[in-house]
Parts: sequence; C-alpha cells; structure tokens
Amino acid sequence: MQRIYRYATLQISGPIKSHVRSILTLIPNVCNEPQSDYDSPALLEYYLEHLGNVGRYVELKRDMSEVLRELGNIIVLCMQLEQALAHEEAMDFAMAAPLTDIIPPTPANGIDEQGLKTDELKYPRIHVASLVEQFGSVQQVITVLEAESLIKNRLSWDLNIFKMLLRELKGVITSDAFWTGERSRDNVMRMEERVEIHRVWSALQFFFCQPTSATKEDTEHAADPLVEAIFGDGLHWAGDTIIFLLGQQCRFEAFDFSNHLLRVQSADGKDASINGINLSKMVQRIRCFQLLNKEIFGILTTVMQVTSDSSKESVEENVYEFAPPIYQSNAREPLSHD
Repeated sequence: MQRIYRYATLQISGPIKSHVRSILTLIPNVCNEPQSDYDSPALLEYYLEHLGNVGRYVELKRDMSEVLRELGNIIVLCMQLEQALAHEEAMDFAMAAPLTDIIPPTPANGIDEQGLKTDELKYPRIHVASLVEQFGSVQQVITVLEAESLIKNRLSWDLNIFKMLLRELKGVITSDAFWTGERSRDNVMRMEERVEIHRVWSALQFFFCQPTSATKEDTEHAADPLVEAIFGDGLHWAGDTIIFLLGQQCRFEAFDFSNHLLRVQSADGKDASINGINLSKMVQRIRCFQLLNKEIFGILTTVMQVTSDSSKESVEENVYEFAPPIYQSNAREPLSHD
C-alpha cells in the first residue's frame, strides 16, 4: 500500500501539477458568471469564447486525462479494497462465533430462558479454547487464547486504507503553495479570478460535458468517443477529490460554469446549436456529471467526517471578522431651540 500511496502523491506533485499550471495560463484573468438576462445560447457562446484555449489544450484528452484517470482509479481501488476487507472481516467473525463462545441472543425472555440454557450447554462442546485448556499442552493453550483474542478484536481495528490515502494526498496538496494559492489581502473570497484550483476543474468539466458535434454529413467526428468512454469516472474522482481536500467544494458548486449554464437553461428552456454543440444534449450531460459529483463529494464527506470525529485533535476553522464600513459625512451641529 505504501507504493500505491507514493505513486498517487507523485502523480499530484508531478504531471498533474504541471498540466494544471499550463491550464491556469489559458484561463482568462477574469471569467465571471453572466447574469440570467443572458439566455442560455448566449451564455454557452460566452463560455466557449472565454474558455476556448482550454478546450484547445493539446494534452487535455491525452496525457492530462490519463494521469487524472490513474489517480482516480487509485482512489476508487483503495475505497473498494477497504470495503471488501470489511465485509470479509465481518463474515469471518460470524463464522467463528460458535467456536469462540459467542452465543446468539434469544428473541425473547421468560419461556425462552430454558432454551437459552440449552444453548449454553450445547455450544461449549465446540468452544475450542475450553477444550484445549482441558486436553492440550501449555503451548497449545497459549496459541489458542491468542488466536481467539485476535479473532474477537479484528473488527475493532480500523481498516483505514482509503482514509490513509486521503490523508497522504491532503498532506501533499495543503503543503504546496501552488495548490492552496495566495490568500487575498483583504481576506475576501475571489469570485471571478482564476487563482483557485476549482476554476481549473470547472473549466475542464465544461469541455468534458460537451457532446460530440457529429452530424450526418460529418463522418470524421462521428467516430470520436466521449471522454467517459475512454477514461471512465476516474477523471471526476481525481478532480473532485483534489477540490474536496482543498476545501473548495462549496465554491466549486456555487461558481461552476456548467452548473450556471444548467440553471439558466432550466429557467428559459431554450435550445440551440452553437459551434456544432447541441445545447439540450449538453445540459443532459451536465445533469449526469452533477449527480456524479454529488455522489463523490458525499462519499468523501462521510469518510473525512468519520475520521475527524474519531481523532482526538480538534479542527479549528479560520473565521475572519470584518470591520463595518466607515463613510465620511459632514457633521451637522444640532439645532438650538430658543
């Protein structure tokens, strides 16, 4: 597992960081969310114009998507491995219960107490530790008691393969000033600038949500597969995990380009084809990716919340207090009443 952790951290600090730095140079310094007065076709055209350089990035659907897919698959692998081990431990514990003097509870009291006594007389016959204590040697008794203690305490151990991976990734990300970015001088959240990483992932996801621009006459682009057909969900697992570990989940959900387009199109219900991109099909894909993002964020929130609750360290949040604005005004003398 240490090799997997190390490989994942090297992917973040190496090729992923290099590609994200290149994408940052392609995003305009200011890219805001137009008001809802713009209809959805105009909004789509606005984003295509301002984020066009990101879509034309040569390595977007090559090496960059590949390294994100590898990181996302590692995250999913550790999560599935931890769940499989937890199921196996529970099954082993259930099968070993009769042999470790764990008597199943009776459904009721009163008359069933006699049945409970019958069970107490039946199960000790297969209790391995008591039988070895009666007929085994000293070394066998020690070995059996250690094995029984090991079986009973297995479920109390924390199978934290997935949690350890998230901790390793968070340590690498939060210790690098490139990922955390520079805090503004007035401590006010930057809503339109490109300085935060969630802007990069929002721009990338905007192009991942685009459907194929194939037509009946265009047979060349008809064979182009969608991004999820090549790289699967690993892209979103990697991007959402990085955003979550940076603490930018709420900002991403509030200022995401695709979600803003979805909200505006849901309000006006218009449909058009901009640069060969069908608006209604793109909105359908945005809904699917939005549900996927919510599921990923929900899993990560549950895991990290359990981790913070089990740890003894208190989590402190930085709360900034802003002084009320002071306006210059001409002081008026009170009127004297004679």
